[in-house]
Amino acid sequence: MMAKQAVIHGFADPSDIDIDSTVQEANMHYPADSCLLKKLGAMSNKIAPFLNKTCNDCMNTPLQVNIKKISATAREYFFLPKNSTKDIKNSKWMTLLNVVIEETLSVIECCKNLSADFISRAPWGIKWTIYQINTLASQYLKDVNHFLTEGMIAEAKALSFHLKEVACFTKGKLGKKYQFGRCVQLGRINGNFVFVTKSNSVQMPDKTSLPDIIRCHQDLFDSAKINSVATDKGYYSKANQKYLCSVGVTDIAIQRPSNIKTPAISPISKERDEVLVNRRSGIEPLIGHVKFGGQLGRSRMKSDKGIECSGYTAVLGFNLRQFIKCQKPPNQRKTA
Repeated sequence: MMAKQAVIHGFADPSDIDIDSTVQEANMHYPADSCLLKKLGAMSNKIAPFLNKTCNDCMNTPLQVNIKKISATAREYFFLPKNSTKDIKNSKWMTLLNVVIEETLSVIECCKNLSADFISRAPWGIKWTIYQINTLASQYLKDVNHFLTEGMIAEAKALSFHLKEVACFTKGKLGKKYQFGRCVQLGRINGNFVFVTKSNSVQMPDKTSLPDIIRCHQDLFDSAKINSVATDKGYYSKANQKYLCSVGVTDIAIQRPSNIKTPAISPISKERDEVLVNRRSGIEPLIGHVKFGGQLGRSRMKSDKGIECSGYTAVLGFNLRQFIKCQKPPNQRKTA
């Protein structure tokens, strides 16, 4: 809405769009199975004393979790020499899995048998931990065992105990081989204002997201005519080219992968294409400014919905800063 106000006040022009995506990293540690197994042991050790005091069955046969044994076994895996063979690593890993199963199985089974009334009366932190154990623990242990025995990752394997809407991204960035979070699709209009589409999924693939971005633009700016659209190679497809032609886009500058030999559906001159490609690259520093000081980079929220909302508010904050800057007299504006 701030981008829309910028257009109304003459600070921006929605006729030209540059599109790119970025990864909003979730508030979580790197999801190594060895770390998550140790965390499961810590969660069970947190729950056991509470159940021993409040649950009648556990008063008779107290639950015990040997967290020191889990930690010692985890250290043996963590501090293996770097040149250790895969068989040795998998052996230590399987040992850690078996120890965690042995120490936590009784707590997991007890949590499953708790009544809804008992759980509702528990303190918030205990209630949340019981919920995590009931919904994820058993399946997670099966998925880890599946990977060790079959050598393949289970399709719906959990990456975190407190977050569900998390995906792994490999964008090939230096120092960021793997990123864990959600993808956010952004559009830039003339005047350096940014608008963001609703995240319909965690992955938000570039190719299938382009029509959503255009529809968001049309809804936001009252079906304003689009003269040009520029994207990187990730958005290229014949379907996207045809869609942009169908909505009346004059200059389509979707960068084409080198292995594409078929001619463009709506070709433009080489000089004009170069201008649009260079213009699109200008969205990269803007994304950096959106992330700076906001939570579009790495969110500090602890829930899936909070992480998603913090990304939208980061875009709102950037547009507010741009709006304030445009209202200042030209001689008082900061120059880059």
